[in-house]
Amino acid sequence: MMKCRSIACGILIACAILLIFRFSLQDAPTSNTLSKQVTQSVATVIEQTGLSESMKTPTNSEIRALAHFGLFFLLGLISMGSFLFQQISLRRATCITLILGMITALVDEIIQLSSDGRAFEWIDMGKDVLGVCVSIILISILVLIYRATKKAVEAF
Repeated sequence: MMKCRSIACGILIACAILLIFRFSLQDAPTSNTLSKQVTQSVATVIEQTGLSESMKTPTNSEIRALAHFGLFFLLGLISMGSFLFQQISLRRATCITLILGMITALVDEIIQLSSDGRAFEWIDMGKDVLGVCVSIILISILVLIYRATKKAVEAF
């Protein structure tokens, strides 16, 4: 059972990394078209929900920044969840997730060097690592709350 659990968790992590690399392999025009479509969709939702007066419509560069952060936040959630599900300690899961996220971010930027019109951007790598770090912090807080609650219930 534990071996199946490990394989399933590995597959989830691999899928998240492959999704990230899939976007990295897009050439600049394709990537830009996709982010413009997402920006337009977000603008439409903001307008249709009546939020346009109280909320600024995000720019294409803001959507791209959010995509970097969001994909790596997802990788961090999947990675931390998978490692904790396999009963790896919180400290070890944190270290492995952080290293995995940093390596994936570096490879992601290197891949972009081979895509037409794309470049290695340190700032993008920072957004990627920030996404992983925020997910690690979120999961760690939830685990610590769970443990404290469980301990309090058992003491009661």
